[in-house]
Amino acid sequence: MRIFICAGLLVAVSAWSATAALIDDLNTTNNFFGHFGGAITSNTAPGEVTIFRVAPIVDTGVDWQHNGASGPRLSLDPLDDEGTLTIVPVTPVNGGFYTVQILFFNSGSFVSENTLIPDTNSTAIQMHDIIAFQQSLSLVADEYNVRFRIGPSALTDPGFTFTQLNALSGPEPSVAALGLVGAAIGWAARKRAAGISRQ
Repeated sequence: MRIFICAGLLVAVSAWSATAALIDDLNTTNNFFGHFGGAITSNTAPGEVTIFRVAPIVDTGVDWQHNGASGPRLSLDPLDDEGTLTIVPVTPVNGGFYTVQILFFNSGSFVSENTLIPDTNSTAIQMHDIIAFQQSLSLVADEYNVRFRIGPSALTDPGFTFTQLNALSGPEPSVAALGLVGAAIGWAARKRAAGISRQ
């Protein structure tokens, strides 16, 4: 528990400790693995990964999970805080677009691969509830990983650049804590102002 004292007001903010969540700031490509069809992942700037395809007319992609090929996969247990996938795309490269599939597993066995985000060149932030997606497909699964595909297949050098990938349920700790502390400071300031105006 963290304690904040703001202008005479005591505010308690629970320490956020979901160790299972995967927050990838993309300073490395360590969480990418299983490249196929001429896919390349490259740190093109600090905190930025571009997925390229370098071979035409083939299925091209790469998977993403904790520590890459060494795993573990992402959990579908709500208690593990990995059920919401957030993707921050920033720019297409050479006319590229991306697609996202979710690969579901149950007790270590592959269950199904399903398209979460169809081909797009949008740079809008994507946030998806993977547990709800699984339920909508009526699948029995307890884990997943994420697969990116890059197109169009007729080109040899398209790509897409991303600056953040998260598998995280709920707000990030800084957002939650700052929201509560900011509210507390505002409340204390209003109380002080009201006290001064009465004098």
